[in-house]
Amino acid sequence: MQFHPLGGNQRGAILSRFLVRARPTLITLLLLVAVLNVLLLIWCRRSFALPGAIPVHIAKGTREIYFHPGRPLPPNMTEGMLWGDRTSPSRRKMQQEIAPVIAGKKTDLERAVALRQWVRTQCKRLGPEIEQRSINEPLDMLAAMRAGYSSQCGPMAYVYREALAAAGIPARLVILLRNPPFPSDGHGTVEAYLDGRWVLTDPTFNAHWTIDGRPANAWYIRGVYLFDPHKKHKLEVVNGEYVPDPSVETYQIRYYAQMNTILWEFYPEPYVKRWKLQRYPFTKLLQRNFMTIEDPRRETVDVTPFHIYNYMVWIVYVWLPAAVLALAALVALSFVRRPAR
Repeated sequence: MQFHPLGGNQRGAILSRFLVRARPTLITLLLLVAVLNVLLLIWCRRSFALPGAIPVHIAKGTREIYFHPGRPLPPNMTEGMLWGDRTSPSRRKMQQEIAPVIAGKKTDLERAVALRQWVRTQCKRLGPEIEQRSINEPLDMLAAMRAGYSSQCGPMAYVYREALAAAGIPARLVILLRNPPFPSDGHGTVEAYLDGRWVLTDPTFNAHWTIDGRPANAWYIRGVYLFDPHKKHKLEVVNGEYVPDPSVETYQIRYYAQMNTILWEFYPEPYVKRWKLQRYPFTKLLQRNFMTIEDPRRETVDVTPFHIYNYMVWIVYVWLPAAVLALAALVALSFVRRPAR
């Protein structure tokens, strides 16, 4: 038996007949993939809706994050990252604003508590108006609060961090999220270096937390809350004189429930080479970036949402669109009629 290879016209005719027969299946797949792409895109925008929440650096332990500001700083950290511009007119204006607030306060903790309550009482209403109007400078946020615009946790944290820096206290923003996959109802707060230790101090709730009577940082609070089932340590909330409504106990988003993912503010430029997601060009457009801890215990790894985000970027922006284009091309080819011979 002799084998006769098919000529180009014959192979084309077979492919054409196959595409015609498979056209209903191809159209169905095209619609399904397109709908899936749209749904995943919507889900990603809701689930990963915190702008800039991309880890530019994953520390292997707490040493790089809970450092001593007066000693040699960790790699890629500078004094400006902790203090901002000490000589700017806005800094001097903030110092004038807070001078009567911290007058007579003897310790950093007392000053931080007084500033926290001062910031919280400037905000008359909770709501998104300051963010919706893209008010970015702390003093402008403060003026907007006094003018009656509503604020959420983010602007209050910005103003509070600037007030702490103006008072000579190192501070940085902290974002709390749930993991995995985290929803977009995160919480912005502040950690300040008070009397020789980093302390989570929250302007939204006018509160900080103690563990066994000592003010605690976000990572320690997280560990005790999530991994101390026998209650060996006593975790307590310490409210200021003004207890806002909602409080920690009544807030609709459970504050402690978000302690399983913590993001500490980090400044990438000129360290973009350290970005874990540097292969995605659009990440370079993000205005703010954060770092997190990768704990050696598997049950407490804090980077799962970003691994999910990493994969979802490829799926939503590369793989599914490519599949849609390929299926659309096959459907289009199925309508191409080959000339009869």
